[in-house]
Amino acid sequence: MNSIRSEIEEIIKECNIDRARFHEVGKTEWQDVLIRIEDKFADKTTTYRNDLHWANIDGYSPKLRQNSVVPRDETWIVRLPKILPPDESFYVLYEDGCTDPNALYYKYWVYEGFAEEISRIILEGWGFHEMYIVSKKLEWIMSENHHGVLTAAGEISRLNFDNVAV
Repeated sequence: MNSIRSEIEEIIKECNIDRARFHEVGKTEWQDVLIRIEDKFADKTTTYRNDLHWANIDGYSPKLRQNSVVPRDETWIVRLPKILPPDESFYVLYEDGCTDPNALYYKYWVYEGFAEEISRIILEGWGFHEMYIVSKKLEWIMSENHHGVLTAAGEISRLNFDNVAV
């Protein structure tokens, strides 16, 4: 079974995606990025270490404004460059499906990229289990979970959900 990371790397190569516009976060940085994102957005009020896996199913921090949208179809992915603020790069976290029922945490691959390239990776991929797009300033987070529900939390006024067909 190939990992999400392998699939993403294959897409980058096949689609000639510029690594300056979409790349894996460095091996010495990814864990700090993940911890900062979880500390800001995951709900820590019910368990000590509720991670992002549960955040997009009614588990974002209760301190944050939240929005849930059930898209009618996957056109939101094509419209992603109009939903996200232009000319910014974002963190993207892809969950590599957890097959160990005893595992305490899920494995995430952390990338940085621009909306056009993020959209392209998602469209070319064959189904990411859980995926998160996060402002690099940690202003907001948006996610699609394995139920097809698109959620967002934080300063979501910066996101243009008018471009999502519901």
